[in-house]
Amino acid sequence: AYEMRISDWSSDVCSSDLFPSHDMVCPGMHQVVSSEGWDRCVCESGFFMGGSGGCEECPPGEFSVAPDTHECKKCGVGGFSEVKKASVCQPCLQGEYSGVEGATVCVKCGQGEYQRFVGGSRCDKCPYGFSSKKSKGVICGERCEAGKYALGEGKGCEVCEAGMYSTGVVMGRCERCEPGHYVSSGVE
Repeated sequence: AYEMRISDWSSDVCSSDLFPSHDMVCPGMHQVVSSEGWDRCVCESGFFMGGSGGCEECPPGEFSVAPDTHECKKCGVGGFSEVKKASVCQPCLQGEYSGVEGATVCVKCGQGEYQRFVGGSRCDKCPYGFSSKKSKGVICGERCEAGKYALGEGKGCEVCEAGMYSTGVVMGRCERCEPGHYVSSGVE
């Protein structure tokens, strides 16, 4: 960091093109911070002070909030940053999750899973015979409808094959049609 005591400032110390109006001017991606009579250049949010002394961008999945940071922090579980120079991480939306630090995207919950909170770190499994497909992973409100059967806890529903049916009551299997009856859609 460049430092200079305000009371010690003189045109002999600094060239006029760096400090044109007796105010400290910092190179790009820096800002001036005054503390205890000293001015210094520090990196802006979304950047960190690199080994060369210049400001470097935080990569996707990381962020920096405060100026004068020497490293970026990884986004925590439940959050992500898909852009460079982030000053904050975004929380995953309902129906999505991020189970790792430093995520650049959130993962959508599967058909038999749900996450009803913002910032989730994992999806929970739907109860046996329920699906979250219509709610896009936010809740498990759909029972297996007629013509479908439950695959198991957290696995959603599957269509009965031709010649088999389901009444839509929570069932783990489809029933075979009686002799002389046939169904192509899985509904009796």
